[in-house]
Amino acid sequence: MSSILHLETGIALPGEGALRQAVEVFPSQGAVQAILVCLPGGGMTRRYYDLQAGADDTFSFARQMSRRGFIVVTVDYLGLGDSDKPADGYALTHEVLTQANTAVVQQVLAE
Repeated sequence: MSSILHLETGIALPGEGALRQAVEVFPSQGAVQAILVCLPGGGMTRRYYDLQAGADDTFSFARQMSRRGFIVVTVDYLGLGDSDKPADGYALTHEVLTQANTAVVQQVLAE
């Protein structure tokens, strides 16, 4: 069973409060091999790693890897999915996104 977290990024843009990113953690179902942190590309959300066709979850990378002993962490970028979406999307520069992703990944790994 996965758990969804909304973690503070430590970033506040002008006119916005502190921004939070959505992270989903799929725990290992065996001895932990490694932690896989997955950030999708191409404007996709974290759900790219958890594809399901009805009740069939065999298409889910995250679930398949968790069954094989990996902890899988999927992340929505700011502005996408269940993460905060600032009013000015252009404020989400690559520097801001990098800082946010780094802060969120560090929090997850610390736990």
